[in-house]
Amino acid sequence: MTQSSKFIESHQAHGAKGETLAASDYLFERDGRDFCVRVTSDAVRTLDGQLSPDEVRLAALTYLERCIGNGWAPDNGTVELDGSAMETVALQLGWLKRFRKLM
Repeated sequence: MTQSSKFIESHQAHGAKGETLAASDYLFERDGRDFCVRVTSDAVRTLDGQLSPDEVRLAALTYLERCIGNGWAPDNGTVELDGSAMETVALQLGWLKRFRKLM
């Protein structure tokens, strides 16, 4: 049976020194372990504006599931969904036309 990650919350991302980053952190729980998908601002930019909060959450979940499925989840539990990684997510979700000219 495939295990699914549960969305917990999202918030503005901050750097190691507390500075605000141009990204948001989406937190998920799976098998008692916390994971964070840091979604950069360039990942959510589309030809017609930006993804909605629900679309960003779906993209973050899709990317996290791919990372875990491929054994890419790092020890600290954080993966980054940036503009280049979003291309495969957009393809998987059928959103590629919304991004095509940006990529």
